[in-house]
Amino acid sequence: MIGTGNQAEVEYQREIPANETNKNANLIYKQQYSPLIAKSGKVRFIMFTNKKIEGIFDTQVSDFINANAEIQSGSFTVNL
Repeated sequence: MIGTGNQAEVEYQREIPANETNKNANLIYKQQYSPLIAKSGKVRFIMFTNKKIEGIFDTQVSDFINANAEIQSGSFTVNL
C-alpha cells in the first residue's frame, strides 16, 4: 500500500474480492506454524518522512483454508 499519493492521517481500506488471491500481500502474521495473510482491514499512516514511516492498523488475516485471526490496534514503524 505504500506508494506515491499515500498521505498521513488518511485511513486506507483493504479488501480482497471473493475468489481472488492476495498477490501483493501487505501483512503476514505467523501464528504457531501457519502464516496468515491479510485479507481485509484498514491502515492509517501517522508519519511519512524520508527516514521513517509509522502507522496503525486493524486487519483480518487467514490461511484461506481454516485458520483466521483478527488483529486490532496494531502499530508499525519502518525505518527507511
